[in-house]
Amino acid sequence: MNEKILELLKTPRMYYYELFPQNSLKGLYDLIQEYVTPQTKMVEVGSFSGVSSELFALHCEEINCIDRWISYNEIDTPEIIEGEKRFDELVKNILILKK
Repeated sequence: MNEKILELLKTPRMYYYELFPQNSLKGLYDLIQEYVTPQTKMVEVGSFSGVSSELFALHCEEINCIDRWISYNEIDTPEIIEGEKRFDELVKNILILKK
């Protein structure tokens, strides 16, 4: 398992992680290992800040991410904006990694 994956497995998927510490990528990583191949093309609906998107991108050929980035009851507008910024950085980094 490479360092980037280990880092992602420690990264909270959502900002209210303190309330739901089980909301991590460990289970998702297990599913990826079982079902996703380097030839997989996929769509992730509800990408938010892209933490799970990044994990998928490291294992598949193509991922298309969809998120409305609207306010949630659990997440305030400033956190939505921070999630969008993180996602934008993710896209830049993944494009560099995939070259």
